Amino acid sequence: MTVELPENLDSFVKAQVRSGRFASEQEVMAEAVRALKSRLEQVDAVEAIRQGIADVDAGHTVSLEDFEDEVRRTLGIAL
Repeated sequence: MTVELPENLDSFVKAQVRSGRFASEQEVMAEAVRALKSRLEQVDAVEAIRQGIADVDAGHTVSLEDFEDEVRRTLGIAL
């Protein structure tokens, strides 16, 4: 994979290697992608929480007993 970066980002990547923080430009890019992945996962989690809150606010809920019954049925657990 070849990546073309704007000059300011290219300079930043090279500075990170020069500083000794990373051994190569590839390591800098891999860490950047990991950080982006983590951030996007957090954004997705926050959105799921917001959707859950909206569902509760709209009355889309089930009782704990109904939930437990459904889990038991799904997992084949008999009492």
